[in-house]
Amino acid sequence: MQSLLPVHLETSSRQQKTVDIVQSLKTVRRAIANIRSIDDLRDWYKGPVNAAIPHLRSLSRFGRVHALGITTTHVVTAGLPKSYLDGICDPLGEGNSPMLREWFKTRRLQFNDAKRPGKDVDPRWLENFARHGLTNALSFGFVDDENRTACCFCLYDVPQPLQRKHVLLMSVLAPEAHRAFSRATERVEPGMASRAMLHSTLTKSERELLRWLRQGKTNSEIGAALGKSEWTVKTQLQRMFQKIGTHKRQEAVYLADRHGVID
Repeated sequence: MQSLLPVHLETSSRQQKTVDIVQSLKTVRRAIANIRSIDDLRDWYKGPVNAAIPHLRSLSRFGRVHALGITTTHVVTAGLPKSYLDGICDPLGEGNSPMLREWFKTRRLQFNDAKRPGKDVDPRWLENFARHGLTNALSFGFVDDENRTACCFCLYDVPQPLQRKHVLLMSVLAPEAHRAFSRATERVEPGMASRAMLHSTLTKSERELLRWLRQGKTNSEIGAALGKSEWTVKTQLQRMFQKIGTHKRQEAVYLADRHGVID
């Protein structure tokens, strides 16, 4: 993993590069005004953002900031298989890749190259990265002024060589991505999570928890069945409830059933 400062600057017209960057940013910002939903946000990444920084896949997270990191409430992906996403979840079901952790710690742009990984990269995460055919990834994020919410996004398979414009564009795109996420999610009322949102944010372990809840099991009973402590189950449920937009067990099961999230 590398913090991308400095990066290689190719020897072409700097003036033209500046014009291209400014035009890309204008297009990205104008398009935010049209964002009204998670689907709009996904189109924003596929369109203007991809035009500014070409890439083949993307992963974006939006969530609440706490002392140890970020609790994800919304996820938008494009081109990434669910098996890869499951592979970057921690034991509590929270997406927690090394790139996300390093960005949260340093607040600097992160870069991972599958062929030239950093010395301290988790080999299990790297194996999952390479197994799914990913060649590289750029990751950056933004935390609001009140340190309450954050957005972190990762662009995969970015054409190389990397240039200084990538640093500039990612750093400017980060607050725009946070603003876009805020617009896309502000109309989602508690208890009214959409089908697409639930399918994109709930992990495999969280879906399993919902099945146990549907059977009326207590936290202690779920923990015994899964070989986890009651505290771990409680923590997982709290994170899952935040994603769904409710604190009630029955309502969480009802919404999951209604949207076909659990079998």
